[in-house]
Amino acid sequence: LDTETFADFQQFQNGSSWPTKTTSSDLQTMVNSSTLDLLGHAHDMIMDCKLGEQDCFQTGAVLMVKSHSRRYALTLLLNTETYDYTVYSTSESGFAFYFTPPGLRNLDSSIFIDQASLIKIQPGAFHEIELHKVTSRKQPHPYSDCVEYGVDNQFLCQEQCQRYCKHTSKLQLCQCTNEPELALATNTTFCDQKHPEVLNCLKYAEQSATCQCGIGCSVVSYQLKTRSADWPVLPALLPLITALEDGLVSGAEGSAFMRKIITFYSNGLPGEALFLTRSSFLKVEIKLADLTEEFIEERPVYDAVTVLSALGGLLGLYLGISCMTFFEVIELLFHLLFVARARSNMREAAKRPAVGSLGESKATDLLQLANYRKQPNDIILATTELDDIV
Repeated sequence: LDTETFADFQQFQNGSSWPTKTTSSDLQTMVNSSTLDLLGHAHDMIMDCKLGEQDCFQTGAVLMVKSHSRRYALTLLLNTETYDYTVYSTSESGFAFYFTPPGLRNLDSSIFIDQASLIKIQPGAFHEIELHKVTSRKQPHPYSDCVEYGVDNQFLCQEQCQRYCKHTSKLQLCQCTNEPELALATNTTFCDQKHPEVLNCLKYAEQSATCQCGIGCSVVSYQLKTRSADWPVLPALLPLITALEDGLVSGAEGSAFMRKIITFYSNGLPGEALFLTRSSFLKVEIKLADLTEEFIEERPVYDAVTVLSALGGLLGLYLGISCMTFFEVIELLFHLLFVARARSNMREAAKRPAVGSLGESKATDLLQLANYRKQPNDIILATTELDDIV
């Protein structure tokens, strides 16, 4: 297939002269606004697309989802063109699907690709993908250090901020980038990755990048559930062959590989045609798992209003304190302090002896005590009188 494939490739590229083997250097020269969309027969990639019962390519096609049945699904018939182009530039073929919330755009207004939502699917199967939307909302400062993307900075999510940050680091250290989309958007150089020193530089630049990209306060993601089965089966091969023969491939002329499939089937070799079909074609059906959306939100347990309400409720419940009672308690405390102070002054006054409290008769009795020392019978009387004096 090599001669026919590259002859077809040359015709598609308006007669351009291409080498007999695609290298990383050849791919590097293709990365520009005019050839990026043409690489790999872009019009043969999506062979059929249905949005519900509408043709996706129809102008203004919009699907109003009313249930999660197949009637409201996006159905794609895709061709990886394994033996046409990807076999020369990659070790595996398939499709990478990214699920991005509506409205997310790059700085150049192109659709943002959320790398975290990546799901890879291989040819030769029917893949059913169900989506469940999850929205999470964190509290901003001072409750957390999340970032309000789209408000605090020019980026719309954490992944976009990190991607551009690493891109800037690669440009500073390596003077090039390994992301074709950003190279086109920022009009910068695309790295020639066949040199080990370039690959080491890109790896170091990505690891050493210090990105100030915090967690977003509002994050929309999709939980994915996938199922797959072998496709096509032999009885279903005939409609696909008929579509290829009738030219129902979105206006594509058909590549050498497609013509080989038709030839095998027409010559009575359905097994070979089935093998080639499974090696390159696949069918995808994308729909909602249900019509509900999961919403996760952080809420502060106590804010200023809640604290005041809780404080008033506790005071009223446990102490029965109202505004009037509060001032009455204060007044009662002042009275208690006044009474306690008065009693303390009275005790101190009672402890102090009065001047001249010992009269002349008592003093005379004390003097007479010495006269009774030699009279034992009078000691009792003297002691008694002394007690009276004390």
